[in-house]
Amino acid sequence: MEEEEKMDKKTIILKLCFLVISSCAFAQTGGNETITIATYYPSPHGVYGVLNLFPKDLEPQNPMRGDIYFNNITQNMMYYKNDIDKWQNLTGGGGGVAGGWEYNITTGHVYNVNTGNIGIGTRDPEHKLHIIGLEDGTSPHQRLLSLRGDGTINLHMSSASNTFHDECQIESNRARGRISNRLPLLKDDHVFEIEAGGYTGDINNLYSVGGLIKISADEDFSPTSAPGRIEFHTTPINSITPVNRMVIKNDGQVQIGSSANPGQLDVYGDINRHGYNIYADYVFEPDYKLESIDEHTKYMWKHKRLKALPQSELDENGQQISEISNDMMGILEELEKAHIYISHLNEKVKGQDKEIESLKKEIDTLKAKK
Repeated sequence: MEEEEKMDKKTIILKLCFLVISSCAFAQTGGNETITIATYYPSPHGVYGVLNLFPKDLEPQNPMRGDIYFNNITQNMMYYKNDIDKWQNLTGGGGGVAGGWEYNITTGHVYNVNTGNIGIGTRDPEHKLHIIGLEDGTSPHQRLLSLRGDGTINLHMSSASNTFHDECQIESNRARGRISNRLPLLKDDHVFEIEAGGYTGDINNLYSVGGLIKISADEDFSPTSAPGRIEFHTTPINSITPVNRMVIKNDGQVQIGSSANPGQLDVYGDINRHGYNIYADYVFEPDYKLESIDEHTKYMWKHKRLKALPQSELDENGQQISEISNDMMGILEELEKAHIYISHLNEKVKGQDKEIESLKKEIDTLKAKK
């Protein structure tokens, strides 16, 4: 009996020692909350530096937050986030970095091995890269994507398709209110802006805008109307404030140099045109066949226009089509021909004046003889 009691005591002591050693294998330090995984085997095994998870084909049953397992089918390490998000991918498969990202140690490239969408600020990305900023209404100017670097910075897009309407697009959509409670745009609301600036050397104003293109609402938006306006701005010398240079309104009216626009094209300032010669000096050449004034008059009254001016053409809406260069050349030709006619008439009048003067002298002579 004494020997049996001694054996029972030894067994109890060994089990207690095993329990203590096993407990020490997962010791948690208070401040840093670091868990050390060790072995109860004696030296030379010591502390293992590798944790090996046995691969599983199926998700563990009754998981708890923080559980981790290796999925043998997808070759991903999975962790249980919560009862809503369930199991999440912890690695990119076949080694790599958490979240599906891989790092190539040879090239230094970081890339994503997922074939789905990537979301920043959203759990439900709708596109390959879907970024959503703050929606608390306190950040009216959010910079969601920044490209910086030395040398040339390119935002490159490429596309291939056999359909004529497929192309690379930059699309901007804006609403009043918030994403969760959108409202239609009102007149003069800005929709999209592209601006380019340069370094000024002023530490208080490092970069100033040199030019910008702005698209705005020309009138209030509605389900059946989206009137837009495009503005082009440049910054003049000795200034850091862009000035509106040209506006294309929703009805196609173009303003250049002014905000007032009574016409379809309204230009405030000189227009210098290059690339087309407008002249009609050929009417002064000896071989030019100039119609007589009578011929010119008959044509004018018959056709209700001057001969050198192009005949009016109308489009499908009955609007007149005019080619400014041809019209200007025709006007110049008729003007120079008119001066030739005036010159001829002047010579004729001068001859008639001489004849009249001669006749006057003959009359005076006859009167003197009486």
